[in-house]
Amino acid sequence: MDLLMFVILTALAILSVLWPVLRRSKGAGQLDSDIAFYEAQASELERDLQRGLISAADAAQARASAARRLMALSQQMPAKTASDTDSPHALTQVRWLGLAAVLAVPIIAVGLYARIGQPYFPDMPLQARLEAPPDRTDMMAALAQLEKHLADHPEDGRGQELIAPVYMRMGRFADAAKAWRAAMKVNGPSLERWLDLGQALIYANNGEVTPEARGVFEAANLLSAERPEPLFFLGLAAEQAGEFAKARDYWTTLLANAPPDLESTKMVRARLEALPSANSSNEQDQAKPSPSPQADAIANLPPQERLTAIRGMVEGLAARLQSNGQDLEGWLRLLRAYVVLQEKDKALTALTEAKRNFASNSSALAQIENLARELGLGG
Repeated sequence: MDLLMFVILTALAILSVLWPVLRRSKGAGQLDSDIAFYEAQASELERDLQRGLISAADAAQARASAARRLMALSQQMPAKTASDTDSPHALTQVRWLGLAAVLAVPIIAVGLYARIGQPYFPDMPLQARLEAPPDRTDMMAALAQLEKHLADHPEDGRGQELIAPVYMRMGRFADAAKAWRAAMKVNGPSLERWLDLGQALIYANNGEVTPEARGVFEAANLLSAERPEPLFFLGLAAEQAGEFAKARDYWTTLLANAPPDLESTKMVRARLEALPSANSSNEQDQAKPSPSPQADAIANLPPQERLTAIRGMVEGLAARLQSNGQDLEGWLRLLRAYVVLQEKDKALTALTEAKRNFASNSSALAQIENLARELGLGG
């Protein structure tokens, strides 16, 4: 149907151009009419003269006037030649030329389109064109420019946040983690930045929840107990460490608040069911306490009240560390908590105290300094 409409419209366009050529000469037809009118006028004058209605002198004067008008008109008309379109042969040639054009132009156009066009390719609506992925060459060039800019201006937090997701899509997970750390150092920590950094660290280590990643998700869980990501990855970290009871607690809490029909929920339920039973857990795992009722109560508080309660817990941890300064995990949690609460001065003070308490323990001191660098507190 589309092809038929194309042919019809093309033929109409050609005919509109050839129509003036196919018509007889307007000038020649007008001259024939003037001659016939002159002959009729001359016959009428002759009859009037014979009936005595006009004198011979008046008739001669009228014939002369009509003849002069006829001569004047004939001089304005182009002379007819043997090649004039009024001749039957010429008209036939023009008509055959028009017919050939009507047939040839659509055939040539369709042939060219079939050869160099894409007649069977579906239409691409405007929205699809706007959403089409950019050319890879252009994207790589833009990425190179942004990388050069950030190398010269690492303090551009917005640029770091732009490039980190690009690295994730490209599979450059270590670079993505580095960019998220830089973004947090400039823009400050937030729930989303903690989550993005934690996932980048896990992907960079082939699915292993490293101690740094575990600390990141602990910080994210402090900010929001409703988000499932921290609970899932903290449970995964516990599972990988053989702390099955703790993994069960994290994932049970996650499932209690998650929609049951989601694929991710089904996956977590399957992992939970695959955990070793409590009887097969090692003694160290059984000795580890599960989340306290106080933590459950805090998770159910409104956001502002929860933040106040978290601050109280953090201050309690800081007070406890003043009396027991050899609790390395406690100092690491305290540093993360102060950064999450955006209390940098307290974090720096805690960093100094932690270093003082572990000045003779090179391994613990290295962990403290590494975490400090990750949190943007120096080293």
